[in-house]
Formats: sequence, structure tokens, C-alpha cells
Amino acid sequence: MSDVLSKHDIVSNPTIAIGSMIFDLTTHQLRAKNGTVVSIRSQSAEVLALLAKTPGEIVTKDTLFETVWNRNFVTDDSLTQCIADIRKVLGDTEHTILQTYPKKGYILNSVESSELKSSNPKKLPYVRIGFLGVLIALVFTIIFTSRDHSQEAAAIPSPSIAVLAFDDLSVGDNKNYLSDAISEGIITELSRFNEIFVISRNSSFQYKGQAIDIRGIAKELGVRYILEGSLQKDGNRLRVTAQLIDAIAGYHIWAERYDRDLANLFVVQDEITRAVASSIGAKIMIAAGEEAKKANPARVTALLHYLKARRYFREFTREGSEKARLASLASIEADPTQPYGYYGLAWTSINGYRWGWTDLGRQEALSRARASAQMALTLAPNDYEAHFVMANVLLQAGELDLSISRHKKALELNPNATNVMANMAEPLVYAGRPHEAIELLKRSMQLDPHHPDWVKWNLAWAQWYIGNCKQALATMLEMSRMPNLARRSLAIIYVCLGRQKEAEETITDLLKEEPNYSIAKVRLNFKGKYKNPDELERWIDGLRTAGLPE
Repeated sequence: MSDVLSKHDIVSNPTIAIGSMIFDLTTHQLRAKNGTVVSIRSQSAEVLALLAKTPGEIVTKDTLFETVWNRNFVTDDSLTQCIADIRKVLGDTEHTILQTYPKKGYILNSVESSELKSSNPKKLPYVRIGFLGVLIALVFTIIFTSRDHSQEAAAIPSPSIAVLAFDDLSVGDNKNYLSDAISEGIITELSRFNEIFVISRNSSFQYKGQAIDIRGIAKELGVRYILEGSLQKDGNRLRVTAQLIDAIAGYHIWAERYDRDLANLFVVQDEITRAVASSIGAKIMIAAGEEAKKANPARVTALLHYLKARRYFREFTREGSEKARLASLASIEADPTQPYGYYGLAWTSINGYRWGWTDLGRQEALSRARASAQMALTLAPNDYEAHFVMANVLLQAGELDLSISRHKKALELNPNATNVMANMAEPLVYAGRPHEAIELLKRSMQLDPHHPDWVKWNLAWAQWYIGNCKQALATMLEMSRMPNLARRSLAIIYVCLGRQKEAEETITDLLKEEPNYSIAKVRLNFKGKYKNPDELERWIDGLRTAGLPE
């Protein structure tokens, strides 16, 4: 191959300036203005290319899904991750370059047609890459790579780790549930160590099914270590492989293969956890009893049913809640000595009470939620999830101080539980402690860079509470999808900012989906929750001003 590039090769690709970056619309390559290539996932680059073709104009989510994903079914999370990737590489912390327009799509701003290719054509007729240049570049690469490694290591928490979703090489109904069980169990056990910064499952599982770039993932999540592996089930036999990688230094620290009976799933989780913790310098303090880890096929089956229930919960619909209830009952039937099914029943009843997804009376739903949560606590007093689900029952009952205490107990047992941190913000705000809530939410977002939208919803609400309405609006508009009831928060934020027309339009949108929603229903939803009743009235006054009927 010739080492000479023609003028045509250099100037044929159209480039544009986006903020402080240069983007090639043909190759989808992103560079800093000094010429350094900036890493970005291929799907994120495709999204950016589509947005960049019509700068300053709204590109709908449907258009993005149809073009980038070729009409294949994907969830909103895929697009949300791409938008987050783009904002991160552009340094768009204020979301001014890439703006979200709820229910509409996205707009790319600060784009200039940058015919950099022809900015000084006389200087670029030919490019020759000689041996000496390559040698010099190699020397500088080695020097600066070493420097970069030390700088990266100093910039991240240590020890810090992301446990990726294990690949499932099995076939059958339990495919993916088994691998999730292995990965989630390791995350939970590692999170018990205060010394280890463990990335949330929600963020580390974002890379499931994708080509793995260990160094890129570690940099994106802000961790030093990556644990990856695979699982294969053959009859009742289980083969699990795992490897621990120092992503900054770029080498494997530890690897192992486990051949066990399926019933020993929990034993394998424990062995991997111990190996990882000891390898990265944490104290080994796993307190769970050895009896609980012995071969127990019924326990494994109960766990798998609960994992299915959790997936149904994430649909956030009445139908999904009912499917989750049935899966939870199957979990209890498989092994009534385990807490998993009771977790599921408690969450089903909580959602029934809170959102009306039940044929029972609201108080009956709350009573059943409390009974299921208490059974889970009895069976698993040292499991953070048992305390977490009870904390939510107490929250719905308006027992704020007890709810906060239960949240704290859950965090003692699992210091990196981002769902607990983000959820604890709710009773803290009701109790008049919004600044504590905001700090917890920011901590949860650090541990879970790909946090779900409801975390932003909670944060915006807390920011409105303290009067920071400008920031609250920015937070709300970061959401990839606006749940209908989230429009209550958006409306009162617009009222706070004096943007009456937008507040009224937001309530109109809410009523299109739920025409019978009213101030009376708001009072029922928040009954007994606010420690200071005046704060509830402030919330309701905002909704009334925005046009919500009585």
C-alpha cells in the first residue's frame, strides 16, 4: 500500500464542528481540535451523525429508532445511553449542545459547517508518513500512555469495580436468568465491603450483548477493575468462568473456571466474590452462613422466579405488576423458606396501593404489603433488600422516621445500593430534609452512571423543593421518556419559573392520558406523607395554577 494519500482522500469527507469537537459525517469519527481521536460507541456515533445532518431541528425518537436500529425492537434505554454517551464526549454537562424535548425528540445545537478539509488546501496536497515519524510517534505513545495510566489510576476510586453481566451460553427457559443471578449475586456480595466502590447493576449491565471494550467501559464507568465471565448449563451441571482485569494497567489479575451442580449456584457466587475481594485488597468479611450456601435446588428455582418477577416490575404497568405477582407466588411455592417471593409480593402490593394497580382496597393492599415485607425480614434479617422493601411500606404508610431508619439499615448492609439511595430521597424530602436527599441522589448517580429516569425525577423534585427551579427544569428535561405523572413535577417547575403557558400545556398532556386526574387524587396519593402539611399545599397550589382541576 502506498504511503501517499491524495488530496482527494483528505478533503472528500465532510466535517462539522460541534462544540469543541470535530465530527466526520462520513466515517463517524470524532476528534478533538488538536486531532486526537475521541472514543465513542458506534451506535452513539450513528445517533450523532443523524442529529448532525439537521442541526437546530428536532429529530424525533421514532426517526432515530428507525434509522439507527433499523426498526428492530429496542427499549428507550438504548437511545438514552447513546444520548448520554454523546453528551459525555462533548462535555455537554449543561445539555445546551444536545437538548431534549419531551415527547418530541432531540436537537443538536452549536454546530458549524466546518469545511476544515479545505481551510488551507495549499498546505495539504500530499501527506507522507515516513519511518522516522512512525518511530517518534511510537516513543511518544509509550511515554504518554504510561503517564495516562498513572493519571487515570489517581482519578478514580480505588479499589473500584464493575461486574459485567455474564454471558449465558446455555439454552432453555432459564437462559439469561441464570447468568443474571450469578452476576447480581456477586455485585451484592461485593457491595457489602465498605472498602470497594461497586458500580450498580443497572449501569454495568448496559453492555450486555455488546462487543466488549474493557478499557473503554472502565473509563466510562470510572472504575479500575472489570469482572467478566460466562455461564453454561448442561442438564444439572453448571460451568462458570470468570476473570478479573485491571483495566488501567491492562492485564488479567485472576481467572478461574468452576464446574458445579446447578444447586451450588450460591457457592460459586461466594467463591468468586472472595477471590475478587482478596485480589483487589479488600478485607474478607462475608458473614452469610455456610449452611445457606450448600446445595439447594429449590432455592435456585425460587431465585429464578423472582428474577422473572423483577423484569415484569420494570414494565411499570398494571399488567406487568400482575405477571410479577404470579411469578412471586411461584417463587414461594418453589421454596417458602426463602425471601424472594415475599419481596415480589410486597412490591406488588406497594404498587397496588400507590398506583391503583389492584382490585383490593388501598388499605388492604398496604396491609398485605406490610405482611409480605415482615415475612421477608423474618426469613432474611441480614439481607438489605428485606429492609429496603419494608422501608417502602413504611414510606407509603407515612411513617417517615421509621422509613428513613430502614433505608439506612439497608445501606449499612449494602453501602453501594443505588436504588436504596435514590429511593431514600423521597421520605427525606417529605420530612423537610431536601439537601440530604440531593446529596444521596448525586451519590447514587455516581455509582450508577446509567441511572434510570426516575432518579432524575426525584432529583428535580428535591431541587424544586429548595427553590432551585432553573436546575430542576434542566434535570427534568434530561429524562429520555416523561412518565405521565412526572408531568406534575414538570408543571409546577414551569409555574415556579413563571412559564404559565408551558405549565398549562404540560397539564393538558397529563390529562390526555389520564382524563380523570385531579387535585383530589393528588391529596389521596400524598395523604399523611408530608411532615409539614404546608409543603403539600405549596405543591397543590402549583398544580392548581397550572390548571389541574379540583
